[in-house]
Amino acid sequence: MKTYLIQEIINKGLRINSYIVKVTRVSRGRFREERNLVLNLFLDNCVAELLHMKIFFGRPPYYKPWIEVFNINPLIILGEEKIGYFDSTIEDALLDYLSAVIEPGDRLFIEYYRDHETLAALERGVPITATRLGYKLLKRGFTWFKDWYFPEGFMEGNPKLQAEKPISRRHRLIQLKEICIELINFIKNTASSKEPIIRKAYSRAKETLESLTRELECQISIAT
Repeated sequence: MKTYLIQEIINKGLRINSYIVKVTRVSRGRFREERNLVLNLFLDNCVAELLHMKIFFGRPPYYKPWIEVFNINPLIILGEEKIGYFDSTIEDALLDYLSAVIEPGDRLFIEYYRDHETLAALERGVPITATRLGYKLLKRGFTWFKDWYFPEGFMEGNPKLQAEKPISRRHRLIQLKEICIELINFIKNTASSKEPIIRKAYSRAKETLESLTRELECQISIAT
């Protein structure tokens, strides 16, 4: 985990066009390596709560770092302006930031129960990488995913996606091949579906499969 980027957003915030994301509260978590952050969105003199983050900085060599994003505000109201968080420039900028912070082997968890499109797609059996959120994470270099639809132990909160970056080029290729197989099966099984959620996922799956196939073919030609 690039801890200097965590400190940077705490100290300076994150500017997104005319908005700025600021950390308005930092508190200690359950462990000495854990911190809880509250992030608000500012526009001129208006402010609205944006989301919460829980950050575990790791405990080498036993535990790797991780970040959890939760309590996402789906409709941000700043004065007379209303901003839908999902698919906004704010979401994309924060995902870019999180991708920069997370290093191979670290884990990222993002709560999705208020993300109705991702939730509906997962409920219908759509592969994670063809969902709205999973597609965005794959584009940012994450290649291993898990859907925590049934949290265990009653301490993990609401349903969330776990995403990790590969620890090596070999692991990336293995994971991309697995993703391709999953997408191929999904495309075959849903080609005739008229359901809007499935059609959007189908389009993402087709685009992703073409892109990953080109990358895998390139890697194979380099290796030979």
